[in-house]
Amino acid sequence: RAQASLSEVSKLNPYVKVSVDTTNLSNLTPQELSAWVKPFTCVLVVDASWQLRRLLNIACRSQSIGYIDAAVKGVFGQAFVDLGDSFTVLDKDGEEPKEAQLQFLSQSNPAVVNCIQGIRHELETGDWVKFREMGPRNCSPLNTDKIYPITVTGPFSFTVPIDTSSMPVEHLTGGTAVQVKQPVPMKFLSLSESEQTPVFADLDLSKPDAAANIHAAWHALEAFGSQLPEIWNASEADKFIALAKSKLQSTPSNDALLRVFSYTCRGFFQPMAAFLGGLVGQEVIKAVTGKFTPLNQWLYYDMREVVP
Repeated sequence: RAQASLSEVSKLNPYVKVSVDTTNLSNLTPQELSAWVKPFTCVLVVDASWQLRRLLNIACRSQSIGYIDAAVKGVFGQAFVDLGDSFTVLDKDGEEPKEAQLQFLSQSNPAVVNCIQGIRHELETGDWVKFREMGPRNCSPLNTDKIYPITVTGPFSFTVPIDTSSMPVEHLTGGTAVQVKQPVPMKFLSLSESEQTPVFADLDLSKPDAAANIHAAWHALEAFGSQLPEIWNASEADKFIALAKSKLQSTPSNDALLRVFSYTCRGFFQPMAAFLGGLVGQEVIKAVTGKFTPLNQWLYYDMREVVP
């Protein structure tokens, strides 16, 4: 299938080199897997067994190589990201630095920065800013490249750790606070660690317990046996639900969700694959560029509404 797809996939972007490697990774030793992943910056694993995923994750982490995996079972999708113990996000959102038009700073410690009335600053606590064009004829000593962390106190104000209590009022008026983006360090758990203490992305707030139940369902498949549950087989679904419940921690079980998972996991819902493919493609770009904030760390999504 990979060889048959090569010519068409290559046409999607002529600037990207695409090649086919038909190595059966399941037959490689851990040492051979480490050698196989060594040339890569990021490895994306699709629909692999849990055993192979764990081995590849270990091989990637030992060489500071980004690891991402994704899978589709029926109308359920899963993605996982591990970019190592010390990944740095260079630009957390990819947006242009924000600028806040200022009315004045208070004479206090810390200084309260007040925006022009009715104009929101759009900044967040933890952002860093520098000041420019403050005071008459830009004479304020705050007009430097020094940057300050902010604490948001409202949509039109924030504080900075500056003692302005003795500064002349005219040096604290007008000007602009310019956001200065800082690198953001991130630490990821390994796949094995994160399986036990998962952190889920809240993608669908209307289904608060879905992620934990799907996480348990996915791992129940490993314990179910070499064959997936039969399609629409009630007795096998009952066995599967019991396995999934044993893997749930503190989250209440959602038997209806688990039953749909069992009924459909032998299928492959193409819209889910399209959605998940686009999502993990973006995660690969984040991993290799450091731009935008990566997924932290598990994402589960379902389209079970389409099941009658």
